[in-house]
Amino acid sequence: MRRRGVTLLETLVALALTALVLAALEGTVVRAAGARARASAVAERAAAGRSILLRLTTELEAAPVADDPRQRFTVEPAVGPAHPWTILSFTTYARGGGAAHVVTYRVEPDPSRPGTGTLLRRETFSPAPPVAPDSTYLAGLPVLGSIRDFRVRCFDGTEWRADWRPGTLPQGVEIGIGVDDGMNGVEELRTAATLPTAR
Repeated sequence: MRRRGVTLLETLVALALTALVLAALEGTVVRAAGARARASAVAERAAAGRSILLRLTTELEAAPVADDPRQRFTVEPAVGPAHPWTILSFTTYARGGGAAHVVTYRVEPDPSRPGTGTLLRRETFSPAPPVAPDSTYLAGLPVLGSIRDFRVRCFDGTEWRADWRPGTLPQGVEIGIGVDDGMNGVEELRTAATLPTAR
């Protein structure tokens, strides 16, 4: 019996089929890696958002009591496309040491990605120090990017309000952060805090 070898044509066909299979696998692997990177980025932003909400809750719960003269608590609500996010400002003793600090959270729009922005945090002494800080300090330090929504509601004892003026403290505060999920959706994160009301 004579053994038949593999012809050059058969070898070329086998190599072409192998190349097609490998090309298809490469596309699948690249897509899977991209999806994994996007999911990882969303998970990191959501974890950072939860961390910010935890920090905010701690700071709010360490606010001076309602009748403390250093107490400042304001919420400026979103007012449409020109100002789509809430601005929250309040006094806190969260750092300890007995010194009061005024903390402000606001969102700076991202011009390259309409509808998203960066959450900034600014902290000053109460009263503010006499030395003028630099512009970064005045604007605030970035704490979370890809923000789609930042909303604060205050409970006055009977209803929830989107704004709050200085003078009194709300009984409760609800904070919501919407983080871009990378697929034209929003990952919603919420928390609530109770503020001190008496000495």
